[in-house]
Amino acid sequence: AYMQQCEAEATIRQLYHHLQEVQDVTAAAIARELHDEVLNVNVRLNIESLRHMIASLHNSPLRTELTLILESEYAVVDAVRMLCERLHPTGIDDSLGLVGVLRQQVARVQSMWSGACHLSVMQTPLPIDPRVQREAVRIAREALTNAVKHAQGTRINVEVQYPCTATGLVELRIRDDGQSYHPVAPKSGHWGVRNMYESAQIAGGTLDIRREHAGGTVVVFTFAPMSHEPKGALAVSIPR
Repeated sequence: AYMQQCEAEATIRQLYHHLQEVQDVTAAAIARELHDEVLNVNVRLNIESLRHMIASLHNSPLRTELTLILESEYAVVDAVRMLCERLHPTGIDDSLGLVGVLRQQVARVQSMWSGACHLSVMQTPLPIDPRVQREAVRIAREALTNAVKHAQGTRINVEVQYPCTATGLVELRIRDDGQSYHPVAPKSGHWGVRNMYESAQIAGGTLDIRREHAGGTVVVFTFAPMSHEPKGALAVSIPR
C-alpha cells in the first residue's frame, strides 16, 4: 500500500508538471497573438486612423470627442500589454532573465500596494534553466500575493542570492515585515502554498516557508541554476 501511494504521488506530480508545461505554452501563444494581432494590427490601425482624423478636423467639439476616444485606445494598449506580461513575462525564456522578470513583479506589486516592495540581487547572475526559472517566478508571484493579501505589513523584500561558483545554489527569498496571519503550510481547499511546494519539487529545489522571530514571514526557494530531473515522490517533504 505504501509503494502504491508513492507511485500515485509520483504520477500526480508528473501530471501536474505536464499541466504546467501545457499552460506555459498556451499562455505564451495567447500573449503572442494578443501582441501581434490585437495590438500591432487592430488597435494600432485604430490609433493611426484617429490621429489622422483629429489632425484633419476643424470642428472643435468633434476633435475633443475623438481625442477622448484616442486616449481610451491608448489605455487599451496599456491594459493588453499588462495582460501579455502576466501571461508570459518578457525574459521568462531567457536563461539570464530571472532578475528582469522579478523586477516586473516587484513593480506590479509596488503599483497596486501602499507598502514598499524592493528587489535586491547579490553576486553576479548566472544562467538558469528556463524551466527552473518559470517555477521560481511562480513561487515569487504566490509569495508576493500572500504577503500583500495576508501579512498586513509595510515592506516586502525580494532577494536573489547567486552563488560564487557555477556549481553552487541560487537562493530566492521573499521576506515581509507583517504581523498578521500568513499561510506557511498547505491547507485543505487552498492550493497556493501547496503549488509553491510542487513548483520547488518540479525544479529539483527546496522550499522553506517560516515565520521569523522579529515578525513577518520569509519564503526561501533554493535551487541549482541548471535543471535537474525531479526526484522521487518523497524528495521534498510537504507539510500536511
